[in-house]
Amino acid sequence: MRFSIIAVGNEVLSGSINNTTTKWLVNSLVSIGFSPKMTAVVPDLKAEIQKVLRVLFDESELIILTGGLGPTPDDLTKSAVAEFLSLPMVFSDKVEHTIKDFFKNRGIEMPKSNLNQAHIPKNSIILQNSFGTAPGIKIEKDRKIIILLPGPPRELEPMWNNHVLPTLETNTKEFHRDFYVLGLPESKMADILGNILNTENPISVAPYAGLGQIRLRVSTLASDEKEFDEKSSNSIGQIKRLLKDHIFDHPAPETLLKILREKGWSIATAESCTGGLIAKTLTDISGASDVFMGSAVTYSNQAKMDILGVSEESLSSFGAVSSQVAKEMAQGAKRVFKTDVTISTTGIAGPTGGTAEKPVGLVYMGISTPNGVSVIREVFTGTRDDVRIKTLMRVLWEAVKQLRGK
Repeated sequence: MRFSIIAVGNEVLSGSINNTTTKWLVNSLVSIGFSPKMTAVVPDLKAEIQKVLRVLFDESELIILTGGLGPTPDDLTKSAVAEFLSLPMVFSDKVEHTIKDFFKNRGIEMPKSNLNQAHIPKNSIILQNSFGTAPGIKIEKDRKIIILLPGPPRELEPMWNNHVLPTLETNTKEFHRDFYVLGLPESKMADILGNILNTENPISVAPYAGLGQIRLRVSTLASDEKEFDEKSSNSIGQIKRLLKDHIFDHPAPETLLKILREKGWSIATAESCTGGLIAKTLTDISGASDVFMGSAVTYSNQAKMDILGVSEESLSSFGAVSSQVAKEMAQGAKRVFKTDVTISTTGIAGPTGGTAEKPVGLVYMGISTPNGVSVIREVFTGTRDDVRIKTLMRVLWEAVKQLRGK
């Protein structure tokens, strides 16, 4: 079943209120097998609400409107929908009693304007609001379902979970599996995968690009995990064959720790431009202490010499941002922490500090393994944080490749 969502409210349209509700509802419906058609945000104007309804009515079997159910003159969602469907508004004694009880139970005098909320489109199903005075409304007409929900999430979410979602259950829901692509820009990955990314395919393959990493979500409707595995196995196998050593079942940090455990090896980091980001990323993963031994954040030249044993000659001859220093940092961390593997970073994250010979974004990354030491040179673009995150992802991917023997 196709669905659309209309968020109503000047405050939503202007950005004064963050529209988290639409995303929440989309996720809820997709998870039970419904297909999103369109989402829209409209102002508190009856003509605008009806204009969008005309567009969506022929395209969707389910239309959800959020907001605009309050007691004030600008709350026009009910009347706009009623006019659109040619339904008269009627006064509900049941809703009136519910509203009066709401105020009575709280010892508050009820403003007369709240009784405006007791007017509902004829033949509607009333959805109980346990946390406010605006009732939800469900209308079925011309083989369509239109649901009106209050805007505040604290009112909408329990109403949805208790009174709407149970009536919309299907025999299938969306199952998905995420993979992680490293070392490829999104455009290159798209060229490799070709028609696999076609949105008309029954097996959806959707990329979500980040800094230095792409999350690739494979999804489809199924009755259970077993059926999902059966339906998606060919597509997943084809994707893995095409992307080869660029695709991982888990994010790069988890993959690296997994490989280290399998080999019985330990790791440490020596960081300058990343300021401890690599160590933090690895130790954010529960259980990392079985392979991660420690980190030296050696930001100054003196720290590089005193802690890691980087030679003064290398620093003076080549500079702190150099292949030679990155190599010595990795070797020094190996001596200090007595690990099998070390990672080092030294670079110019910016926005200042660059020169013609060593521009902002230049980073040297050292990786020491039992097979030797290698250094990767990259010039990254973007903000200071972008350079650091791209360095993190690049060096983790390179470490995984080397430990895999690629």
